[in-house]
Amino acid sequence: MALRRRNLIMLVGALAIVSLTGCATGRLPAPLPTPAPDSATLIIIRPAAFTGGGVAWPLAIDGQVVAELGNDEHVAISVAPGEHILGPGDKRRWAVDDLTSTVIAKPGERYYFVMTLSAGFLNATRAVTRLDPVQGRELMAKTKQLE
Repeated sequence: MALRRRNLIMLVGALAIVSLTGCATGRLPAPLPTPAPDSATLIIIRPAAFTGGGVAWPLAIDGQVVAELGNDEHVAISVAPGEHILGPGDKRRWAVDDLTSTVIAKPGERYYFVMTLSAGFLNATRAVTRLDPVQGRELMAKTKQLE
């Protein structure tokens, strides 16, 4: 009887912990700028994933954090034409390598990127990688837009 009671207590405790945990949702630290007529659009997608799913990841463009993307979200950001560097937006975490992408944006064009996390034994790699437009549109359709 004591074993059964202990198992029941452990089950209730585990269910309580699971119900209190959840996926992080993203946010915009400031309103997105109104697109200029000659702007380009950068679409950054964070697909649903278990690894790192409970944390919103900061996204930086040209060193400035513009959004925090939660699991299964995407954001569309207008930028001026020219060269831009996209990457994870914080350096607070130890044992995390960050890989960035560079794009030379042209007026009126849309560029797609994906944010991923690869976990290793003692470190992890966060990356922002460019996608071709077909892959980008497909992946974007599976996520919700951060507004």
